[in-house]
Amino acid sequence: LSFSFYVLVHWCLLHRCKCKWMKLIPVKSVCLFNASLFAVVCGFGGLYIMFNPTAEQLENPLHGTNLFQEYLCLIGVGYFIYDLFIVLFIDPTVIYLLHAILAGLFAYLGGVIPLASYSGAFVMSYEISTPFKNLRYFLIKWGYSKSALFRLSEIAFIASFFYLRLIV
Repeated sequence: LSFSFYVLVHWCLLHRCKCKWMKLIPVKSVCLFNASLFAVVCGFGGLYIMFNPTAEQLENPLHGTNLFQEYLCLIGVGYFIYDLFIVLFIDPTVIYLLHAILAGLFAYLGGVIPLASYSGAFVMSYEISTPFKNLRYFLIKWGYSKSALFRLSEIAFIASFFYLRLIV
């Protein structure tokens, strides 16, 4: 279901959106917009679960369940299938291909099995840095690389990336 949602948003932005800003950015940018949508929902949802685990997850982090976490991870499975197609057909990069495969695997383990449910939600919280990275990209494309919003997006990206992926 989430895969279909991302494909629909992708199609609508490419073929139905008549906004001036959409004409200034390449097709890859639609993919970045979808990545930001996913990251806001699943990233902050994963962060919420990370700081508010269920009693079952605290007792057994490997097999403890959390229905909200399972839904988030299933949304992640759909997104990373979409991302896999994007990497294969629009932006072929080996590093992003590995990212799509490994993140999809963690989402699958957290949502379908559910194995390592607490870890699956934690991995989803890694994506919080994505909207800041993508906002930076859009601001460069639109010619706002000297703006205060551009600097704030850089700082927020660096802070969220290092805190969630390296420190925690």
